[in-house]
Amino acid sequence: MARKLDLRTGKPVWLAYRAPAVPASTLTRDVKADVLVVGLGISGAMICDALTAAGHSVIAVDRRRPLAGSTPAPTALVQFEIDQPLTHLARKIGTAEAERAWRRSRPAVTNLAGRISDLGLRCNAATRPSLYLSGNVLVSGALAQEAAGRTRIGIYSRYLKPSEVQGEFGIEGRSAILSQGNLALDPRQLTARLLLASWARGARLYKGVEITDFEESEAGIEAGTKTGPVIRAEHVVLATGYEFTDIVPNAPHQIISA
Repeated sequence: MARKLDLRTGKPVWLAYRAPAVPASTLTRDVKADVLVVGLGISGAMICDALTAAGHSVIAVDRRRPLAGSTPAPTALVQFEIDQPLTHLARKIGTAEAERAWRRSRPAVTNLAGRISDLGLRCNAATRPSLYLSGNVLVSGALAQEAAGRTRIGIYSRYLKPSEVQGEFGIEGRSAILSQGNLALDPRQLTARLLLASWARGARLYKGVEITDFEESEAGIEAGTKTGPVIRAEHVVLATGYEFTDIVPNAPHQIISA
C-alpha cells in the first residue's frame, strides 16, 4: 500500500484553468492487461502514452481521480537542470555517471516538447530560458566551473558576471548561468491530454482504486485492491510520485508533507 500524504497546501494556481475531463471508470470486476500503471498524474500519463503508442494494452489506476495528486502543484517549469549541479553530482557518484545523468536530462525535455508538438497537445507549452543565480550552493567561482562543465559535455551554458546579470536582468550583486531550451506549460492540461490520447488508443483508466498488495504468479503480477477486484498484468509501473508503495525501499528517504 502507498503512504497517504497531503500532496499540496492551499489551492494551486493551475486549478484556476480548465483541463479536459478524463473518462476514468469505477473498477467493479477483475481485469487484465499487458501493463498496470499505478498513478494518473503526469508521470503515469507519460508512461501510458509511451506504452499505448508502442501497442501495449494498459490499465491505469489511481486511488484518487486523474490529476488530483501533486500534478496541479508544481511551478510547471520543465527544466533539464536537475536538483544536483553537475559539479556536485560528480563528487557524489563520479564524473562519468554525473555527466550521463545530465546528458539524459537535456534530451528528455527536448523529446517532451517534440511529443507535445507531434500530438498537437494544447497545454500552453513554450520554450523558456533559465537563469541560475549564485547563492549558497554555488558561489561565483564555482558557478563559472559549473557552466564550463556543462558546456564541455555539450550542454551550452553561458556564465554571466554580476555586471552582466545586472545589465540584462536588473538583479544586483549576483553572477549566474543562463541556459536555453527549457519549457513552461500547464501541467493539468498536459496530463489530461496525454491520458485522453492513451484512452483513445485503448487504455483503460480507473479512479478510486487503492492497491493493497502485489503477488507474483506464472502469468505475471496480481494486484489486489481495497474494493476486491484483482488486476492482472505482465508488468507493473509505479507512478505514485511522492507516495511510495510498501515494496519501494524508503529508508534513505525523508518525505515532509504539509
